[in-house]
Amino acid sequence: MKYYHTLKILFLSLLAWACSGSGFVIAQRTLTLEEALDMALTHNRELQGAAYHEQAAGFLRQASFTQFLPSFDFTGNYTRMNRDFRLLEDDMLLPVVPYTAIDPETGQVSMDLLLDPDISPPPTGVVFLPDTDIYMTDEDGNPIFHSYTWIPAEETTFGQRNNFLLNVGLIQPLFTGGKIRSQYRMASILEEMAGQGRQKKQSEVLFETEVLFWELYSLQEDLLLAEKAVEFLSRLERDLKNLHEEGMASQNDVLRVSVKLNQANLDQFKAKNGVELASMALCRMTGLPLTEEIKVSAEEDWALQVNSLDELISRARERRPELKMASSAVDMGEQVVNMARARFYPELLFGANYFQANPNPYRGFADSFGGDWNVGVTLRIPIFHWNERRHTLQATQMEKKVQELKLEDARELVELEVTRAYHGYREALRRLSLMQLSLKQAEENLRLARDNFEEGLLTLTELLEAQTLWQDAHAEKIAARGDLRQAFAALEKATGNNSLKNQDL
Repeated sequence: MKYYHTLKILFLSLLAWACSGSGFVIAQRTLTLEEALDMALTHNRELQGAAYHEQAAGFLRQASFTQFLPSFDFTGNYTRMNRDFRLLEDDMLLPVVPYTAIDPETGQVSMDLLLDPDISPPPTGVVFLPDTDIYMTDEDGNPIFHSYTWIPAEETTFGQRNNFLLNVGLIQPLFTGGKIRSQYRMASILEEMAGQGRQKKQSEVLFETEVLFWELYSLQEDLLLAEKAVEFLSRLERDLKNLHEEGMASQNDVLRVSVKLNQANLDQFKAKNGVELASMALCRMTGLPLTEEIKVSAEEDWALQVNSLDELISRARERRPELKMASSAVDMGEQVVNMARARFYPELLFGANYFQANPNPYRGFADSFGGDWNVGVTLRIPIFHWNERRHTLQATQMEKKVQELKLEDARELVELEVTRAYHGYREALRRLSLMQLSLKQAEENLRLARDNFEEGLLTLTELLEAQTLWQDAHAEKIAARGDLRQAFAALEKATGNNSLKNQDL
């Protein structure tokens, strides 16, 4: 009985120390859930990328709006010519026609008048044989004239080696069948979808951050529990070895405690690795250096309440960015249909230009600049294109129906996700309640085992088993609390709740 009395005092003192131990600090920086979520929204790279996408979509919308306004363009052209233009291949002789051969009614040369000897006398006109009305001809049968004008071919060249053309133009669409309006609406929808995509990414980042937060919290609690077990079993092993040397404890008792200590050391090693990896993952989400050690701190509030399932589903339909994006995709499909329909309408454009050219076309292509302006309208009316526009319109209408089907499918998937998350939360809440009850039972079992051990009714092995059951029940409670908060975070994400604080749903 002296042997068991010594072990009893030893074990109870160690057990009291283990149950009242305060643990140790595993990190240098302490984060609350609200701080972790706020840092994730500020420093997460994926969320920053989504914000840049939204800004880019906004700039595209602004660029699309400019299609309503007139566009101004400047065009400058320089051409280096190798040869001049030449109007005549060879020198040319042009006959001199008397003005009397011109018909006053038509203003054209009349062959009857030209071949009349009385009307076409020398030194102009056609050459006639003396005292006859027969005119002389050349080898080709053409009439021979008294006088000719000589035009040398070299004098008919024009153009410069250096040619310049400068133009300032304006184009203003007057009517395009609604194409520009649909294009601007599409750009606006793209900006809305980019914003909804950012909200979706924000929801995912918040959810992932919260999951990592509670994983790290549970692992820290597990590590504290493993630390207590290792310290307790180390002291027990050391004291049992001393008692064994004095002949007051058996070698078998020492070996049993050594085996449990080895397992506790392994559990502690696994817990440390888990804490380190979970800490790195949370650092990545919050923008902290991966090597920085952190510790998370949370309020002991595990009895979170939620609304009814129908209310949660209704809230999800209003808030979920996925549904908003699917609805925007339907609107986008409608605008694509409008653009395809606009191709059936005529297009009317107004244009104005002012240009300067060198060589100067208004001064005989002289080596100087000459300019002019012009205005005009362009009308384009589609007539027949083998039904290409109609087939394109039908294709866009079918694509719009596809987006409508995707919207209906997204609504069902959201309802299913909310329902799954709701039942998952209720199961986690029920499990925590059972684990709390199991821990109370394990504590009571440990108390009874301790009392029986004091009376010598239990062996050391049985008491160690009771302590192991208590430790396992405590670990299960830690896991159940973490699972409950993760389930609540999943329910928040499913309902589109993006608040920084966990509020009742």
